[in-house]
Amino acid sequence: MHWWNDDRSLRPLVLFLAALSLFVILWMAPGEERVPESQGLTWTPASSVEEEKEGEEGEEEEEAETVSEEERQAQREAWLASLEGDGVWKAFGDLDVCLLGDSRIVGFSSYQYLPEERVLAEYGASIPYIRTRLEDFEALAPDIVILAFGINDMLTGIWPSPEDYAAQVLTDVDRLRERAPEASFFISSILPAMPPALTENPVWEEVPAYDRALMEMCAENGLSFIDSSTLARSRPDLYAADGLHLDAAFYPLWGRVMLEAVYDAHLSP
Repeated sequence: MHWWNDDRSLRPLVLFLAALSLFVILWMAPGEERVPESQGLTWTPASSVEEEKEGEEGEEEEEAETVSEEERQAQREAWLASLEGDGVWKAFGDLDVCLLGDSRIVGFSSYQYLPEERVLAEYGASIPYIRTRLEDFEALAPDIVILAFGINDMLTGIWPSPEDYAAQVLTDVDRLRERAPEASFFISSILPAMPPALTENPVWEEVPAYDRALMEMCAENGLSFIDSSTLARSRPDLYAADGLHLDAAFYPLWGRVMLEAVYDAHLSP
């Protein structure tokens, strides 16, 4: 250490080098990595940069989901376009659909839109009619089952309230479920009556209350509800003169409403 005592001119240089070494050691010490935010003397923690990257990735994912939703909508529109003309009846066959109901459902076969074996229906039928067709139903073994009863049931006065009727529908649907456990079940709303039928039987003014009860029952029991009434109320011109039954031109429209519900419930990607 004699050089330290002998050559005082070197002391400033040595002190400078020592300070520089200490600065470098402290700068390189482990800790939070720092990344320049911009040119100059401003610095940003690396964690902030990572958060910004994550935010950008989240925006990209949201954009991808938007595109995916647009694609799904395009697929739906393309499928619905395929139902034009006779396409609607082809879809009923391709999807292995079975219809059960009253005289309004009979029209699907009587107007020769669907084969009779696919339409388990009868004039004047009410929901207990299902029990008379269980063997035919089981032999058919459909994938999609659509029920449309109610207009005759309301006239009987058997069920004290709409909720009681909905409970009876569920009981008879369960009988069908036992015969076709893999099938998907849909309950159509009760098509409203129009004058003069509505005037002659004011009980049918309660159809909306029955529809609400059916909708709630479906939601609580894994069934799908089909709103057929909106179509019916928009096309009173397609009712027969009695205000109860339907013209042939109503059925392609009704069939499309049914298939839209099937698509949204089970076919949509």
